[in-house]
Amino acid sequence: MASSSKRNKVETTASNLLPNAPLTEVVFEFRWQLVGGADIPDPFKMDPGFHVLADKFSSMVTKLGFGHFKKMSVDPSTGAYSIDRRFYRSENEPFPLMQIGPGIFAVNDSSGYKWSSYRDLCLSGLKNLLTAYPSMESFTIKPNYLELRYIDNFDADLISGKDFLEFLNENTNIQIAHPTTGIKLLESVSAGQLALNFKTKLPKDGTFSMMVGSAKRDGHPTIILQTKVVSAAESLPSCKTSVDQTKFVRKWLDDAHAVTSSYFKGFVQKQLMQKFAGTP
Repeated sequence: MASSSKRNKVETTASNLLPNAPLTEVVFEFRWQLVGGADIPDPFKMDPGFHVLADKFSSMVTKLGFGHFKKMSVDPSTGAYSIDRRFYRSENEPFPLMQIGPGIFAVNDSSGYKWSSYRDLCLSGLKNLLTAYPSMESFTIKPNYLELRYIDNFDADLISGKDFLEFLNENTNIQIAHPTTGIKLLESVSAGQLALNFKTKLPKDGTFSMMVGSAKRDGHPTIILQTKVVSAAESLPSCKTSVDQTKFVRKWLDDAHAVTSSYFKGFVQKQLMQKFAGTP
């Protein structure tokens, strides 16, 4: 297995080779178990430490450069797993951003991101979250959901008048032969969607999901690829300290990124990858 430093060097080099990458957004989510039985719907569960967390976390992330925040909910009691506050570096910088709510912490970035920097930002935010959460004998943070999600948009210039199946067959390594070919009563495929789920070896017992589908963006046709890795409660360890929790999440992030990165490279055909790399 490659060392962490070697792997990071490869990742940074690879990211620099794709100046025209179609990435729209990358999102990391960390959720924890809340108060409420299995028969209670998630929105009605309670996070007993959230109000203390919100104020302390807001103060702490200022030192990370996220000095501007927006209150997302007008309701004084935000529902579980809903975003209550978003933190920005400034009013004029939509990305990167951090988000918190009862039972949830998230970090978002966009097309200009580099993996190692983004991962370190996720870990810095998580460390602040675990430090800011109040210590209570009756309740501690137990993660029950981790997700790393990528959203890529193949815009009109890349589609170039192709319908959904033509785009897949000519630009990706997903090849679909459709039985309507040659049937005179049907025209081209006006819209489509394909979704697949896989189990992952690393992260252990995780799930990788991909969805590719046609859509509209700013009134123009686009094809969206969403890939994500998820680990749920049964596959997440109960870490005794925040240091152990952060170490676990660091490895989880690197494993999840390895899955999504390798899938994207296998999904896109060589000629389209060359466009992303800016090579003739």
